[in-house]
Amino acid sequence: MIEAKHNKFLRYLFNFYINNQFKKFFNKFFVVSELPKKLNNNSLLVLPNHFSWWDGFFVDLINRKFFSDYKIYMMVLEETIKRYWFFNHIGAFSINQSKHRDVIQSFEFAKYLLKKKKNFVVIFPQGELQSYRTNVNIKPGVFELILKDSYEFDLLFLAMKIQFENEKKPNVYFKLSDVKSSKDYSSDYQKLKNDFIQNLVELENQLLISRKFEIKV
Repeated sequence: MIEAKHNKFLRYLFNFYINNQFKKFFNKFFVVSELPKKLNNNSLLVLPNHFSWWDGFFVDLINRKFFSDYKIYMMVLEETIKRYWFFNHIGAFSINQSKHRDVIQSFEFAKYLLKKKKNFVVIFPQGELQSYRTNVNIKPGVFELILKDSYEFDLLFLAMKIQFENEKKPNVYFKLSDVKSSKDYSSDYQKLKNDFIQNLVELENQLLISRKFEIKV
């Protein structure tokens, strides 16, 4: 397993580069509904949907804009980190899904991070890129290998969507759930699935009726 590192200089370069890429390929970024309240200094397990190559960069934007006092760590496929080596120096740690031992090591590292204070630990529970929809499939790894443990941390569902409207470039929309306690899901895998999907459904519903907060990049 490749553990995450944090290099301030590479982070500065990355932020400059990815913000320019956002401006090049997207029109605007919005959060629908209210931002969640941060309850305490616990670490935060963030569970986003996964439908595009951009998803990790979108989540990183949310961290930088709204949780900048939390240090980001993101579970990324090992082959991706080997291809884009600098990801490892801005918070990415690897998972090799073809090797059971490596999967265990990656989730053990995530648990280690969650036991500390103010880490922003990102895991895509679908386990793979799937076409965008609200009724997605999520794998049991997060539940089996993290949530069944007895210690407590915070949990956040993050729904994301790219949508073309009346501009040449698409808008990107985010829906952040309320901050949850990991204890709410420690014995209920079905509740985890239901609440993950419900946050996606609420994004769709609230696109039409809720106030939208623009994120400046």
